Amino acid sequence: MADAQLTRQSHNPGVYREVVPILLMLACLGCGKSKPNYAGAIEEVLKQDRINAATFNRDRKTNGDTIAVKRYAAAMESVDLRSCPESFQQAFLRHKFAWQKQAQLLEKYDNVLGTIEAVLGLGTSDGVVAQQQEISKEIEKSWQECQKIAVHYGARLVEPQQ
Repeated sequence: MADAQLTRQSHNPGVYREVVPILLMLACLGCGKSKPNYAGAIEEVLKQDRINAATFNRDRKTNGDTIAVKRYAAAMESVDLRSCPESFQQAFLRHKFAWQKQAQLLEKYDNVLGTIEAVLGLGTSDGVVAQQQEISKEIEKSWQECQKIAVHYGARLVEPQQ
């Protein structure tokens, strides 16, 4: 008899009206789980980049472009991206790679071009200039991508210190 009553009660629409809202409430409690603080993580990366950029600007004035770019690219290696969303990590890695290409190009041609220019009175090679311009575009594009993703996640953008 108890089984029969239990069976009848389980098909009672009133039970569903009481149980369904409770189940929905419990399900929604899981919806309120906190998301990772991507904005804060990205802001930390941007803060480190601002510090590196300020050092780059000082280096450039005292040591020249080649050394400054090489040091800036090396400093980017120590930036911790682990707490950032995948999309920002990938964009920042593209940005870092572009700076590394710039450092390699400058290091490869810096002394050679300076010597050729001094001896022959010529401007820099068009091919090298074209490569440098292309890499500069990559740097700018990848940085814009980093900023766009940062804004998407609610991070505040601050201009680098001079």
